Amino acid sequence: MHSADRVPAPPEACGAVPGPHARLVATRAARALVAALQAEHGSLMFHQAGSDCASSLPLCFAQGDFPLVEMDVLLGDVDGAPFYVSHRQFGCFARCRVQLDAEPGRAGVFSLERPTGLRFVTRLLRQRTDACRVAG
Repeated sequence: MHSADRVPAPPEACGAVPGPHARLVATRAARALVAALQAEHGSLMFHQAGSDCASSLPLCFAQGDFPLVEMDVLLGDVDGAPFYVSHRQFGCFARCRVQLDAEPGRAGVFSLERPTGLRFVTRLLRQRTDACRVAG
């Protein structure tokens, strides 16, 4: 099976909660940046990988420009842009809600928002338990 033929694991396969208790939420700033990038680049997708829960940044690509692998997990979407995380990163996010935000700063080299002077960031939001604590 070629990597382009692999289907990422759905979030419910890894314990994600679909529907109104979605794992991924986005701020107004993030949604505004997504809309601006969609107007310029068309359909988008996000991917976030890393083993350190507190320091990795999501990358934004034109839909299909980042090769997904079988172990990637679909966390949710932001205004139609799917947001995938590596299986290892999902381990950090599994018991938390994840907030996508946009702030001034330097984005990843290949991330579409880089020329804007903004970058996407993720933050862990507490739910009913303290399982979302991240060492930092």
